[in-house]
Amino acid sequence: MRTRLLTGTNVGYLLFPRQSDAQTATDVQESLLQLTAQAPIRALILDLRIAGFGSTWPLGELLTLFADGELGTIYYADGEQPITIAGRDLAGSQTLPLAILIGPDTEGRPEIFAAALQSVGRPFDEATVLRVGHAYETATPWHTRRPT
Repeated sequence: MRTRLLTGTNVGYLLFPRQSDAQTATDVQESLLQLTAQAPIRALILDLRIAGFGSTWPLGELLTLFADGELGTIYYADGEQPITIAGRDLAGSQTLPLAILIGPDTEGRPEIFAAALQSVGRPFDEATVLRVGHAYETATPWHTRRPT
């Protein structure tokens, strides 16, 4: 897990590794605490672009940090099951504006994580989204790369 504040901002950045396991949830929690010890965080970028499929990826544990309540429904041939998460706030994780980066290599549980958070959304204004995006583009060269 790579964690840092974007230069000149109070935007936290977490890069999820390609291979994750049960330790990833602990790494995210420690990263959040590390970021808030450096500065008051105003937004958070979760970078899942290289996070690949893994059966031990801690989907439920991570959802509890960033979501609360009903996230959707799983449908089966013979019924359905609602997905309900009892969220817990850690260093503002339940209220911070989030930007979630995904890419062609995001698959499996990381992809479900991103979709679940997108489906519930966070109430914040468009200006915050634009500021977070600008901070990310200023601090990284990703916007200059072209798909291959």
